[in-house]
Amino acid sequence: MIHRMELQVDFYQQDEASLFLESNAPGDLHDFGEIVLFDCFTLRQMHNLVRAPASMVLASLLGSIHGVVDVLELVTTTPQDFPRLVDYRGIPGRKRFLATLDFNTERASFILKPRGFGLLGKGVNYYAPHSVILLLKYLASRHISDSEYLARISRAANICAMVFVQRKVTTFTQAGLAVGIARTVFGYPV
Repeated sequence: MIHRMELQVDFYQQDEASLFLESNAPGDLHDFGEIVLFDCFTLRQMHNLVRAPASMVLASLLGSIHGVVDVLELVTTTPQDFPRLVDYRGIPGRKRFLATLDFNTERASFILKPRGFGLLGKGVNYYAPHSVILLLKYLASRHISDSEYLARISRAANICAMVFVQRKVTTFTQAGLAVGIARTVFGYPV
């Protein structure tokens, strides 16, 4: 059976964004889907920015996350130049990312639609990497008392950075890599 997750990231200002995540996946499959969604979103954003320095900065940040302590630190501290999560304001943000993930434990398909960036993608080098970190913070904060989930998502972030730096991410490998990373962090055979 195929399940669906939909993610909406709305930036209201450069330093304020809200996230909305909807899913029809049950129980443990929901947690698996969240990590697949994070992986797909992260790999796509880094791949889209492959020529921009922002992608390497994002890979470096994700690569420095090792374990529950680092994820908790990311959730509880916000550097001054970093956007913060705010409550949904009911009006679409000026800049937004809409993502749809259809998945099961074996495969996934992922669609990402940026809105409000114009034909030239003005500002995407700022918003795309920050949207990844905000998604990581959002997912981790939803599972703040679940150390197993936090360990999994920190490992997923680290592996995403590693496969990007190793240039394994292509348009055609993103979804397969994302599911493979999620299967690895959940201990499923790859």
